[in-house]
Amino acid sequence: MLTLLKDFKLRSLGVILLVIPFISPQKINASNYWTCENEDGFVSVFKINTNPVSVTHISSYDSKNGDKWSVNQPLQVVFSNRNIVSTVDVIVDEERIYLDIFNLQRKSFISRETFFDGSEGIIQNYKCQ
Repeated sequence: MLTLLKDFKLRSLGVILLVIPFISPQKINASNYWTCENEDGFVSVFKINTNPVSVTHISSYDSKNGDKWSVNQPLQVVFSNRNIVSTVDVIVDEERIYLDIFNLQRKSFISRETFFDGSEGIIQNYKCQ
């Protein structure tokens, strides 16, 4: 009986060790790079991690004038659930705050710009790939 129990434990351990590499990377390193474009052709790239939740603004590109920016700036996550991640980016030099709401299911986000004096800037809708 003891031998059967040891065999069962060893087989179970073997199955677990075979399955872990397939499950673990998805859970631990669940990140995606999103390339997002608004209706004006402005493109931004984000790295979105779902476990743990984080969003990094990688770069932006203005297709109208050809300007490019390498940003590599983590955004502050203020809310997240299965489908929504909301971030805040405060740019002190420009006296602006950006509130971004990412829809993970629809692969889109809305960006709302507000100035330190309380006036509102533009609201942009992005579709992402």
